[in-house]
Amino acid sequence: MINFAYEGLVKVACDCLQHDGHEVTNLISIDKRKRIKGFLADRFIKPPVNITLMFSCNIDVLQIIVNPSVGSQRSAGIELSKTQRDASASKMASVDADIGTNRLIFSRHPEAEGEVKFCNEQVVSRVREMKFRIYKTVASTLPALSSLEIWGTPSSNVPARVLSDINNLWKKITGPRQIAACGRLVEGSRISKDGPNKKLHVDSTEVSEQTGVIVPEEFVDPISCEIMTIPMILPSGNMVDISTLEKFYAAEAKQGRGRSDPFTGVLFGENNQPIVATALKSRLDRFLLDHSNDPKIRTLPRT
Repeated sequence: MINFAYEGLVKVACDCLQHDGHEVTNLISIDKRKRIKGFLADRFIKPPVNITLMFSCNIDVLQIIVNPSVGSQRSAGIELSKTQRDASASKMASVDADIGTNRLIFSRHPEAEGEVKFCNEQVVSRVREMKFRIYKTVASTLPALSSLEIWGTPSSNVPARVLSDINNLWKKITGPRQIAACGRLVEGSRISKDGPNKKLHVDSTEVSEQTGVIVPEEFVDPISCEIMTIPMILPSGNMVDISTLEKFYAAEAKQGRGRSDPFTGVLFGENNQPIVATALKSRLDRFLLDHSNDPKIRTLPRT
């Protein structure tokens, strides 16, 4: 499975002006420094805002994950649609609520409470172009998306040459570190005997020997690109390891600056502090325990 939200695999466009440094192309950038800034509409822009994604080939979408906020700016109404050959739009899914989460998941087969199911199988099959329509924001804030993941596979009608190019580009993007998302493995994985609609699982010993540990993306610090040990939720909604924060604090202190959010630069206050992401830490601790025999995991500090 591939995350198609990367330049080379998809092109992106927006029908509104964007805040300087928060262009919509950040959502698909390979440059992590740009990617973490996300998309933010320019000042005074009001919904609706349309973001169009044009894939390099037809894809079958399995899951879409978005973070609907950048700092205090938050999108509340989001509709996904597939553009048909005749230019008409078919609704894929929508959320119309004051989104209280920093991780919104649209899925073919929802596996957790809060995940949004796609309307039907047809609208997520052979997708060449799709649109995100942000039609409402929270408390008159700006339309925003801080991250985007579009997980799927090339459709069955994609030519072998194109398929090879896509696989080579995906390997180049992920590098030697094999990444998994939402419990579904990218490479070195095996489909569960329970069927293709069940979660994928993997023999960790086998994968460790052949391709290295497969690390869920949510466990990886977006700044250091290392596995976290104590994940911290920042006021901006981003997550980093506590060691990354401490290094950032030290660097800022040398410049005479106070402690602030490394993503937004906003100073922390009495009621605006990073906190431990307890649910994520619980999943992370289980992952580290399950893979404790792997040399790469064994050397990580325990907390």
